[in-house]
This record gives sequence, C-alpha cells and structure tokens, in this order.
Amino acid sequence: MNQRLPARRGNTAVRANLKYLEKRKIEGFIATDRESCRDRQQPGPRGPLPQGARRVARMPRKLQTKVGAAISARVLAEKYGMATNSFPSFTVTACGLLADRLCAQGLLTVPLRQIDLGDLGRVRPFCPDYGFSRGTPIDRYYLHQFTSQTKDEVVGETLEIGGQKENQRRYGFTRAASYRVRDLFRCSGIDIRADAHDPAALNESSLDSVVMFNILEHCGRPWVVVENVRRWLRVGGKVFCLVPNAQRIHRDPRDYWRILPDAMTLLFESYRVIRIGSFGNLLACAASLSGMAAEDLHQKDLEETDMQYPVVTWIVAEKT
Repeated sequence: MNQRLPARRGNTAVRANLKYLEKRKIEGFIATDRESCRDRQQPGPRGPLPQGARRVARMPRKLQTKVGAAISARVLAEKYGMATNSFPSFTVTACGLLADRLCAQGLLTVPLRQIDLGDLGRVRPFCPDYGFSRGTPIDRYYLHQFTSQTKDEVVGETLEIGGQKENQRRYGFTRAASYRVRDLFRCSGIDIRADAHDPAALNESSLDSVVMFNILEHCGRPWVVVENVRRWLRVGGKVFCLVPNAQRIHRDPRDYWRILPDAMTLLFESYRVIRIGSFGNLLACAASLSGMAAEDLHQKDLEETDMQYPVVTWIVAEKT
C-alpha cells in the first residue's frame, strides 16, 4: 500500500484510529512475541521486515519516534485500562506489523478529505470511447491475454458470436478448420444472420468451438444463449467466453448485465467447467471506467489480479 501517515497529523490520525479499535473491541490485537503471533496465526516480528515496517523504516527518525509513541504499548494500555507491562516495547518491525494490520482493516489510512485524486478528480472520462483515443482499452488488453492463453484450444468447426472474420487472424486461431461469424445484424464479414436466442439458428451438434467475447451482456436472456451454444456444440466441444465487468454502459443495441464470476459459474452449470477466472484489480477497474488506456498504467499494475475487483471475467467450458 502507498498510504502513509503525514508527519504533521500522525498522532492525531493514530489516536482517531484507536477509537475505532476500541469500538471494534479487538483488545488482543497486538502480539509481538513469537508465541502469541503463532496462536493468532499472524506473522511474527522476526524475519524479513513486513511492508509496514519498511514504511516506518523509511520515515525520518523524528517521525518514527512520533508514530512509535502514538501507537506504543503505553498508549494502548491506557486506552484499554491494561497493565503497562502487558505489552513489550515497540520496535520498528513490531510497529510495522501493527501498521499492516491497521491498514488491512482500513483503520490506518490517509486522513479524511486529504486523499489526493490528482488527474482522477474528474466527472468525465479521459476518453468516452473506452480509451481507444489514447491506446489499447483496458478490457482489450485483458482480452488479448485471454486469447493468447486459449488460441491453441480453438479447433475444428468454429463459430464466433458477434465478431468479425478478421478476428481469426487477430486472435491467432490458426487451428480452426473453419471460422464462421454470427451476428444479429447484417454487415460485412458476417456469415450467419440470426439471433443467438433462437435454438434453430444452427444445426445441433455441428460445432467444435464457440467464441463469445463481450456478447452476453447484450443478451436479454444470456442463460438461453448459453444453453443454445451447448446444443450446437458436439460432445467434447468447447466454449470460450469473456464478459466485461468494469466497463461503462454501452448499448449495442442494449446493455443488460455485468456477469461476475459467481454468475458465470451458474450460467455454465450444465457444462464441465475447465477453468474460470478474471483479470483486473482496483486500479485497473478505476482506469477502465475512467476511459484510460492500458498504456497509461505500468504492466505490473495491469498484471496483478484481485478477484474482488475484476475488469473482465472469462470461462472455458466443455460440453459433456
């Protein structure tokens, strides 16, 4: 975490956060000896410095003293009416451990109304067109990650729902024996004009692979589409599906859903799920919704995945 206590407000912020500790009644929160840490299944103070300790170690010596004093054993003992000798003295490492735990619970953070939003302090996106005017949209970056991982599995008679013929080359689906595209609207590069909600749109058991990228959110009844795809697949055939989660509303012609991982699992419950996952994190979600491009972020920030903050959710499932 990049959050830190400002030097001028350090003691005030910590004292305010101690009130939260008191409200939540976590008197036994601090355990700096190895035995107590093991009992609470928390990391001990020995060994490599925790992240919080590294933050404290980087502070000026005067600020280290202020932080250490503000959350010292003596202060906590006074707060909770415990004997002063109930806790050992704080070291930089122990202080860092406590800082990590407080930060994880949102109790030790940037003071209220002092968060620096910088360029994100805006009510309009940087690019209303998903980030295309700046570079690669965040969700497209993750789509290419997904296709690079699955391209060798897309084989045989393949159908893409709502795509373009050019996508076979773009995504590297070189193992597909044939590549057809179905869409609701007639336009260039479309082989089949039909509604995916219609089970009669294709012959039963006629496909080996079905590709659906950014499609199910536009389907009024996505569960019907998923079951139709199962009907069209041969036994052993696979579906490759990806949906956006952190993306602005895009009516094309309608935008009904944001299908999260649990919903994706439920939709494909009649299949054998080979694997399911998501890409993204809090920063990537904020960037995607703000119309930023993948090039605006560091690659390491894009590649960190936090399942609680998906930009996209994907699944590979097989008809059995």
